[in-house]
Amino acid sequence: MPTNLTLTPGQRSALYEQVRLHVSAISDLWLALERNHDYETAKRLGREVSEDFRLLDDLGWYPNDRRPEFELTIPVEDLTRILGRLRSEADGGLNPTGAERESKEQEERVELGLRRARDVCDDLLAGLANGGPR
Repeated sequence: MPTNLTLTPGQRSALYEQVRLHVSAISDLWLALERNHDYETAKRLGREVSEDFRLLDDLGWYPNDRRPEFELTIPVEDLTRILGRLRSEADGGLNPTGAERESKEQEERVELGLRRARDVCDDLLAGLANGGPR
């Protein structure tokens, strides 16, 4: 059953950036599969990228999509899993493991985007848990 959740452009923007960031690491799937022969990791990454593509179908593929709202049509159970993963990834990005950023300005911009994605995921997950859109 679809969620019947509708996102604002601001919510969409935060999720879009988080999904785009995750999809940009698609080369990790190839490395796991071909170079490292780590088939479990490749399988997990393949499923995650597939979910990202599905979410992009609802969010729109263009960075500056000008629609006034964005309806999510992904079934509740699937969307809950996807948002949980995106939220976890955003939270993990806020707690870097020592990776240096090019500049303080870039670091602040990245952290703001990660916080926005985490907060949107939290709001949507709370709405899903309460049985309806928020």
